[in-house]
Amino acid sequence: MLPRLHSGAPLLGWPHAICLLVDGGKSGPRFSWSWGDIDRREDENVRTMMSEVKSDSGSAPELKRLSSSNRPGFWRRLEQNFRKQRYRWTYKVLFDSAWYRREYPDVAQGGGDPWEHYLKHGKDEGRGLNPVHNFVKAKIHKGKIILAYHSWIKIFDELTPQIRQDINRKMAAFSYNPLLSVIMPVYNPKPEWLEQAIESVRNQIYPHWELCITDDCSTDQRIHRILEKYAKTDPRIKIIFRDTNGHIAAASNSALALAKGDFIALFDHDDKLPEHALYWVAETIKQNPEARLLYSDWDSLDENGVRLPGYFKPDFNYELLLAQNCVSHLGVYCRELVCELGGFREGYEGSQDWEGIAYYRA
Repeated sequence: MLPRLHSGAPLLGWPHAICLLVDGGKSGPRFSWSWGDIDRREDENVRTMMSEVKSDSGSAPELKRLSSSNRPGFWRRLEQNFRKQRYRWTYKVLFDSAWYRREYPDVAQGGGDPWEHYLKHGKDEGRGLNPVHNFVKAKIHKGKIILAYHSWIKIFDELTPQIRQDINRKMAAFSYNPLLSVIMPVYNPKPEWLEQAIESVRNQIYPHWELCITDDCSTDQRIHRILEKYAKTDPRIKIIFRDTNGHIAAASNSALALAKGDFIALFDHDDKLPEHALYWVAETIKQNPEARLLYSDWDSLDENGVRLPGYFKPDFNYELLLAQNCVSHLGVYCRELVCELGGFREGYEGSQDWEGIAYYRA
């Protein structure tokens, strides 16, 4: 007979003890749930409530539901506490004390028992039992965030047939259709990503756009062939091939020289636009004709095309702008303003658009 594993009076919240006894015999382990009376003042009906469930297979016992009108929910609480204790012993087997100390220096500095720390603090703080458990927890947490974001997309960002009809109806009523020049410097991207980027512009619901592409002397000849193919396919696509590699600022200026639109939208060679992106730009310009700078939220895609949680931006905040480029992706600028600033300054590669906005605002 093994010793008692669990006394659950405090967890049940009322004065009785629950004992799980394991007895090994010829036919295998036998599980017995026994009910111990602690408070002798309890009603006679309660003191005589006992149940024993036997299992020759050794699996967890199926709890037999008895009449418990004077203790509603008792068996549910009993089962919950049994499960909790079972999980606790499983955690104990999987727990790696040495790894826990190495992974969490505060535990090592405290000098206490790592297992006790995990039970009291670590579990609630989301700490792992061992390296594998820690990795899996991180993946599950990320998965929950992605799942929640996809729920948000379904509610707020799904382009339904009805929304398409509404957009087409509103566009038909536009008295002014601004030409939007999409500026895209290109240098040796993955061919499939480049094609997806170009197709995302061609698939825009709003038709008044031009795609101005500069190839910054790519060494991959497949890029040249892709660009030439699209230039022949769609007259709204303009391409210039640079003889030397000038990096992103110089390449952006070359593409800017091709632009004839009222506004320019900066677009990377591995970006993708949702189909209604340029419509919302045009709609915002229509509602705010004095605007010279527009920007949007953005998210990203993994290699399988799954949308990942992105950046939901606030209203314009100059202090935030000084700390980070909070207007890129998708950043849209009045073309005259960019030309007044002399285009994009070389030497600020990677932050050329940010530098221009901050300089103008200052």
